Amino acid sequence: MQLNSGLRIVTGGLIEENITNQTYLIGLVIIFAIVSVLTGIKNGSRRLSELTFILANTVLLVVFFVDDWKFCLNTFCDVTFKYLQFIIQLGGRTDSFAQSIP
Repeated sequence: MQLNSGLRIVTGGLIEENITNQTYLIGLVIIFAIVSVLTGIKNGSRRLSELTFILANTVLLVVFFVDDWKFCLNTFCDVTFKYLQFIIQLGGRTDSFAQSIP
């Protein structure tokens, strides 16, 4: 459902969000998984990982160059430094006091 919804948004409504398209997408994902398993780890999974890496980088570059690149860089820096600022505090958080309240 999430893949179908994402495709509907990306294509501007060209691909409708319905059970038929979701069934086709599930079939496509199953075919990719079967081909990956049958070809083994050295070939299938490696090729699938390479394809995923290429697609992710393509999306990254398209968003970077089509969208406002200054905003993208500012957001990247802001999020990265906020993560580094709070990593110790959030990483050790266990909410022990909240767990003791009945």
